[in-house]
Amino acid sequence: MDSITDKGELERSALSLFVEAMYLDVPLSRDALNPLIDSLLDDTVEISCTAMKKAGLTASDIERLVFVGGPTNYAYLRDKVSSELAVRSDTGVNPMTAVAEGASIFAESIDWSSGNHSRKSKNADLNIGSALSFKYESRVAGNKARVLCSLKMNAELMFEAESNDTGWTSGRLELKDGTLLELPLAKDEDNSFRVLVYDKRGRKIPIPEPVITITKTLASVGAIPASPAIAVSAFDKLGGTEKLVYLVRKDEPLPKKGRVTFKAAQTLSAKSGSSLNFNLWEGEIETPYDDNRFVGVYKISGSDLYGGDVIQAGSEIVCDYEISDGGALSMSASSASLGTEFARKNFYFHDEAKLDLEDTGKLAGEGR
Repeated sequence: MDSITDKGELERSALSLFVEAMYLDVPLSRDALNPLIDSLLDDTVEISCTAMKKAGLTASDIERLVFVGGPTNYAYLRDKVSSELAVRSDTGVNPMTAVAEGASIFAESIDWSSGNHSRKSKNADLNIGSALSFKYESRVAGNKARVLCSLKMNAELMFEAESNDTGWTSGRLELKDGTLLELPLAKDEDNSFRVLVYDKRGRKIPIPEPVITITKTLASVGAIPASPAIAVSAFDKLGGTEKLVYLVRKDEPLPKKGRVTFKAAQTLSAKSGSSLNFNLWEGEIETPYDDNRFVGVYKISGSDLYGGDVIQAGSEIVCDYEISDGGALSMSASSASLGTEFARKNFYFHDEAKLDLEDTGKLAGEGR
């Protein structure tokens, strides 16, 4: 082989040694594989038992286990977990597509036209003046939807519901406060019904927009419970004791938005090197609160102020927050005295603890 003097040529020559594919067959029997995954399955069972205990459930309360993910196609895995938990396994759900199907169902439940991508409402109203309304389920996973009549006056009225899609009719029914009617849903999409109201002589009462639309969905997506509690540590009063002010409690339904008011624990001037810090925590340990998991810190720094702006100690700081279905927190703050709103920041409860913890002792005080 001729000598190689060019560095680039040397690198190309070395790389050429690895371009040919290499095939290696290693026989692996079930008897050899099963012991290798036993410890992982034991961890799975332990975590599942812990979750059941926290939820106050026993094996007899659970009808079946649904396995999700490609590895759960392995019979030994399903049999071991099912046996250890004493709950029947269900193989009717395709573990390879379950997550994708669930994601698509959840995506369909979101109103993507809204600015904050809020959840589509499951309930709606058809109001006919101030005295009569029909409350109904606008999104249903079953074959029927319920309509509740609300009548706030004494009147002899009749009503009827007609399907604009199939011609089905409920027939004329006496209209009373609390009357409940079930509508059949014929299509796996929007089902349209017309509501007709009659007086005691059988004359039709004009209704400007008498149509209600009910969407039959593949599944009903309920409220998602918050897995951890999220709180801000603050002084209960100026110079007082630090405690947790909760933005959301464990198992509260998400999404959630709200507002909390604090009082500045120190004076903050424009261009100063100090800051007002709002430290966020996961958990519900009251004492000591810093045994909870640190999430991150929302800061109002001197550089966020302009000119001669000053936030005096004791002045109100209003914090607006929103927690999404996925648990992500978006938070902003404003100074009541300055009329200034500070930048919104997002927290995702993963790497936020790596933020600079400078001045963590100078926390805001809870508003009183």
